[in-house]
Amino acid sequence: MINGSLVRGARGILGWSVQTLARRAHVGTATILRVERARTSPYGQHRTIEKIERALADGGVHFTEGAHGEIGLRLDASQHAE
Repeated sequence: MINGSLVRGARGILGWSVQTLARRAHVGTATILRVERARTSPYGQHRTIEKIERALADGGVHFTEGAHGEIGLRLDASQHAE
């Protein structure tokens, strides 16, 4: 599961503000800020995280998992749009 640092990084890659991600994920800006400030995965917020992940994926960011469980970000330039 993604964590706040990954959400913040993905938002940065896309050049999106907190407000843009919140609008695209259909959640409040306070929710995005809470998720981004968490140092660990926000357990208990699965539906919210799914909405955020879906919005980021629609923008062209995909989360990748390495062989040792590390998570990275990949930008699909053909999908990247504001």
